[in-house]
Amino acid sequence: MKGLLGTVLGLLIVFRLNQPVQSASLKGITSGIADGVLCEACTVIVDTIQKLAQFHFSESLIEKAAIEACEKFKLADDRICKLIIPEFKDEVLYVFDHTALSTREICGTILDDKCGTTYDPFNQEWTVPVPGGKPPLIPYQPPKVNITNRILHISDIHWDPQYTPGLQARCDEPLCCRPPLPKGTPDNSAGAWGDAHCDIPLQTVVNLMEHLNATQDQ
Repeated sequence: MKGLLGTVLGLLIVFRLNQPVQSASLKGITSGIADGVLCEACTVIVDTIQKLAQFHFSESLIEKAAIEACEKFKLADDRICKLIIPEFKDEVLYVFDHTALSTREICGTILDDKCGTTYDPFNQEWTVPVPGGKPPLIPYQPPKVNITNRILHISDIHWDPQYTPGLQARCDEPLCCRPPLPKGTPDNSAGAWGDAHCDIPLQTVVNLMEHLNATQDQ
């Protein structure tokens, strides 16, 4: 394991890559902090975590340290820090452990190029060795049959088992439309079938499947 900031970065990534309201929340938290100070804080966290990991500290201790760092730097309220870091710990630590990025590249990527060089995976030269050399390209010849297949591909449904109609749909947390958020106002309330700012309720998924089943022969 190479990096104690993995779990903290996981929290930052979740805030940055999900809904726009979350990015706005993070900017609100960090507004008033000079870019240099924020960059230095990120660098200190990364370096500290990497050094602690070199001494083979347990993941539970890393998780605890990440939660404390989250709370200390006010990346989110204490409840979110305690919930979101354990949730994404394993995935983020795996990715972080296998990264070739430097501390400055990591912080530059997370902090919008305010802390160094932002890593761009699409601006890299990739070489993939093929054992035995590249085989010749043979155009695909589909079989000549009078059969028509109908295929339905559904992905990224984003069902939220805790979705609750009537609760706040726009909030400052990673997920809205669910407890413990309070009841929303008429212009900020989770609808019965879903909301553009949230994952969808179960009844919407069920209704979709029922509709597909009823219309599959049309």
